Formats: sequence, C-alpha cells, structure tokens
Amino acid sequence: MRVRLDYLGGKRFKVYSRQHSFYVDFPAAKGGSDSAPNPIDYFIGALGSCMALSGLKHCQDVGIPCENVRFTLNAELEEDSSHVKKIDCTISSLSVPVKDKKAALVDAMKKCIISQTIESKPEITINIEEPPEETISADDQSESEEGEEPKDSKQEDIAKDSRDKASSDSETASSDIGEQDSSADNSSAQD
Repeated sequence: MRVRLDYLGGKRFKVYSRQHSFYVDFPAAKGGSDSAPNPIDYFIGALGSCMALSGLKHCQDVGIPCENVRFTLNAELEEDSSHVKKIDCTISSLSVPVKDKKAALVDAMKKCIISQTIESKPEITINIEEPPEETISADDQSESEEGEEPKDSKQEDIAKDSRDKASSDSETASSDIGEQDSSADNSSAQD
C-alpha cells in the first residue's frame, strides 16, 4: 500500500491514494487555513469508517437491518495534544433491538484493520532521501576533452534513474494498493 503527499504551501498537502486524492490542512489556530480536514479528522474518520464497514457487514450477515444506522466517534486528546488518549464510538438509529447480539457486533467492529493496527502498535520508520548532488556546469563540461565522458555523468544517470523509479512507483501504486485492499477484504470476509 502506498500513499503520496505533495506539499502545496502553508500547512496544506494533497494526498494521493490509488486513483483518489484529497487535501489536508491545519485549523487557523494551528497556522493553517482550515481549507480541509486535519490529520486527526482523517485518522478518526478512517477508524470510524473501517469500524462502521465491519459492523455493517456483521449486521448484514446476522440479519440486523441497517438502513438508518449512524456511527459517531468522539476523540479525546491529551492535554498537550500529543496524541489521542480515548475514542468512543456510538451506534445509533438501529431499527431493531440488538440486545443479545451486541457483544458480537462490538467484536466484529474491533476486528477492522485500522482498529487492529492501532492495537498492534506497528513499527513506524522514517527514511530521508538526500537530493542528488548537483551536476557540473556547462562550462566545466565544455572544458573536458573531446570524447571524454563528463565526470558527473554517472551522478546524472543516478538522478535520472531515481526520477524514473519515482514515476514508475506512482504508476504502480494503484495496483499495489488494490492488491492490499482485496486481500484485506478477503481476510475481513473470513472473520
């Protein structure tokens, strides 16, 4: 699965995932322009939608009608806003009582991939790619002997290969993510 973010200025990014894109920004109080949801909004929305889809599948499997169901998540941040310390999810507007089916529904929702990912505390690594070294100037190249390869041509080839790879990676990202999505769907179906 691959997601790419392009910086747009200020506190804005455009996010690309498969064939979709969306924007992220900070609220004005945090230095942004509040032109799009912030990362916490997307995080809670992603968790909520993942749990809701798992809950919906479970309800459909056991015959609980869900026409007007609503899932509401409330997140509580630490006082220093360093992380989310509590998330409450409420399911409302069910058209029938689920009394003896509540535990199974909650269990199904907690098995969604995002909930499981949070619980497992995945390893997060950050890699920083250095920009390619600058190529030699045109004057320096003209001074090289005729037929002699410029000294930095290898660096130019490496930089070109790197750009070509990045372009190729973005083209194949949709298939990588599509495969991940279908395997996640298959594993959810097996649960």
